[in-house]
This record gives sequence, structure tokens and C-alpha cells, in this order.
Amino acid sequence: MAPVVETQTSTKLTPLREVLEQAAVDAGCTDTLGLSNAVSKAISGQTSAVEAILDSGLTPEADFLRCLAARLNLPWHEENQARPLERAREQFPARLALGLKVLPAEDDGDGALHLLSYDPFDHLSQQAVAQYARKPLRLEMTTRRFVMEGLKATYGVGAETFEELLEGREESGPSQGEEVNIVDGEDSEASVMKFVNQILREALNQRATDVHFEPLGHDLRIRYRIDGVLHEAPV
Repeated sequence: MAPVVETQTSTKLTPLREVLEQAAVDAGCTDTLGLSNAVSKAISGQTSAVEAILDSGLTPEADFLRCLAARLNLPWHEENQARPLERAREQFPARLALGLKVLPAEDDGDGALHLLSYDPFDHLSQQAVAQYARKPLRLEMTTRRFVMEGLKATYGVGAETFEELLEGREESGPSQGEEVNIVDGEDSEASVMKFVNQILREALNQRATDVHFEPLGHDLRIRYRIDGVLHEAPV
């Protein structure tokens, strides 16, 4: 049985498939068979149907998500209108933002946590955020591109793994006079490898020819050489 979703405009429960396919058609999708196959594969595989439609290329990203937001009566922000929360790193952990692919947004003083998202059906992620925040959530939609680029710009490459390393160091707590080494232990070594892999994966995505790691006292600068020019990466 297909999942159902309750929109804010009606108490009638509508099958998830129907909501997604109607939004895609509204956005100009003409390949209804391909659309249906993409949604079916995602639902049967318990993966994101929204991601499946976006990856299929059957409909423009912004048009589809805009129509989906309209059908669900959720606030929609164009890329030039979305307002990520200032100093988000200090108020919302990287492991949640990057792991769940949600971007904290500026609020309007209503006491709720506003989140920019492109997948309003990821209820498990919303529950995880609600347990952390312990306050009402207000989901707002924008494009996947804006969310992903905003996460990278706000938290930096490898932020989730580096946050895990720091938390692990704080939990273990060095004894007085003991030198701290965050790469001691198998778990920390695996996390360091994961962090480096994320840096290298981003370099591949950017088509960089080389990567420069530059320790700067209490900071770290990473630069990618792209087309012969060094570009600093957010870390």
C-alpha cells in the first residue's frame, strides 16, 4: 500500500504517489510512464520519491518543487528569496543539517524552528530534528540545489565528520597534563579517513587537479586548483 500524506488544505488523505505525480504534471512533465516508474521504484526501495523524480530529469527541479509546495500548502522560497539562518553552525549541529539535508532558516519570531527542505515527505528526518530542537517545526521549501549549496557554504566540506571527531574528544576527556590526540583509537582513525575522503570527493566533484592542505595555527585552509586557479573551500 502506498504511503499517504495529509495536506494542510484538506483533511482528506491523498496517496503520496498521486501528490507527486500531479505536481510533476503541473510542472510540465509529459512522460507519465517514466514518472510512474521512477516513483514506484523509489517507494518499493524505500528511498526518497522526491529525489527519484529530481534525478530522473523528467521535470525542471524548481518548477516541480514549486508545484509540490503549492499542493501541500507549504511556504515556497525562490533561490534569491531564501534566507538561511545566520550563524547556523552555532545553533544547529552539522550532523543533523548535513545528515538530514535540511537548512535552518531565519524565523519570524514565532518560536518555531524554520527549516528549508526540498523533501517534505522525509518524516523520519523531521522527527529527528523535532527531538533535538524540542520546539515546533515549520517546514519551508526551496530547490535542492539551494539547500545543498547552502549546507556546504554554511557548514563547510567535511563538517559532519569533523564535528563527530570533536564530540568524541570531548566525551573521552583527557586527564590533566595528558596530550590530546584525536586520531587515537580505531573509531577516530575511521572518522579521520572519512573526513579526508569527503575532502577528496568534493575535489573530484569540482574537477580539481590538486588539493592544498594548509594548517594555519588554530585553523585549516583547504584549496582546490581548478583550471589552474586555487579556490578556497569552506571547511
